[in-house]
Amino acid sequence: MSSGSPHLGRPSFLMQQWVRSSDKRVSVKIVEDHNDALPLIYREIGAKNIPFSGLALIHFDAHPDLLIPEKLPAEHVWVKSQLFESLSIENWIFPAVYAGHFSTIVWIHPPWANQIPDTAVDQCLDLCIGKDPVTGTLKVSCDHDYFLSALLYAPPEKLKNTVNFKLYILNGAEEQKTQCVLRKICSENKYVLDVDLDYFSCLNPFKKLFTPEDYTTIRSYYYFDPPKNRLEKRDLNFCLARRRRQLKTLKDVVVDGSPITDEYKSLGVVLAKGYDPEIVHNCGLTFDTTELPHHMSSELEIKAAIYDFNHLVSTSFSAEGFWPSLITIARSSLDEYCPKSQVDDIQYKVIQSFEEVYHLMSIDYHYDFVEYVAEESESRNQDSRRSSMEVSLIR
Repeated sequence: MSSGSPHLGRPSFLMQQWVRSSDKRVSVKIVEDHNDALPLIYREIGAKNIPFSGLALIHFDAHPDLLIPEKLPAEHVWVKSQLFESLSIENWIFPAVYAGHFSTIVWIHPPWANQIPDTAVDQCLDLCIGKDPVTGTLKVSCDHDYFLSALLYAPPEKLKNTVNFKLYILNGAEEQKTQCVLRKICSENKYVLDVDLDYFSCLNPFKKLFTPEDYTTIRSYYYFDPPKNRLEKRDLNFCLARRRRQLKTLKDVVVDGSPITDEYKSLGVVLAKGYDPEIVHNCGLTFDTTELPHHMSSELEIKAAIYDFNHLVSTSFSAEGFWPSLITIARSSLDEYCPKSQVDDIQYKVIQSFEEVYHLMSIDYHYDFVEYVAEESESRNQDSRRSSMEVSLIR
């Protein structure tokens, strides 16, 4: 298998590759769906290759992935079979925070992704995650729209068995600020370095499934109305109650087939076109005051982003004794968040960036190779409304 082009070796479920030589080895795990990284992280924790607690997660991604499995009881966080079965690409991080493994989360996003506002220079969000005594599920004490719109916010005093953590939101294009934060965190914590390849080029697959007009109609019904004053508990509570009613009514109409009133006439027109109701609802759930990022990068843009990423790696994660405890990479191509036509080239270049810094890497490929030849042109002729189409939930 060629060390220069890992994707050309057509890795099966698990194939291992060794790159270069040195006294120190960095372990790299490559998966397709991002939530499949968590079982591998847990395996490394169980093998005592990385610490059980106090880890930082350095998370390069076009999406925060900071939602919470909707129906997961808090206690099931420690039941691996239940936990892993409940995970999806948008909600795999916070259960590991509640379990005590990650105490610091750093989301580094590309400049065209803006689902959560950036934290200020030298500042972070001091938050907690805990059990909601009413629902038995997990909630978080952050009142940004991303969490409010998904009904995941609760004030700290309303939560039980809370776990404190720090959250940093950084724009990868702001190099000086990002370097400063990363150097500090990596010098104080053992950390997992996590990269989703859609950080470099990203599609919103729902825009492929719906016409622009239908997509806009869905957005207009699911759009999140934020609180007028976040400092007022009453405004926050009213906002959550309004959002809860909105989503329940929409689920009744879209998924459960309740009669369509005049208020939902335009949405009824969309549903009458034969779209899968679950996909329509899942699309709607991606909206708060923003939407999923959609930016298919040009070759020149990818080259520039890889250059900036390489510089960040070499300046922030290269100091001897402060290398990552583990590197995880998610391709995110089967659900088309990272374009299939670009993912292999991006993966190759990201691995090259790591090769330039880390002298020996053990690279494990935990995905099946899929041949995409002519698939793109063929897919254009397929009916995007077919009910078998599966699209992952909110990112």
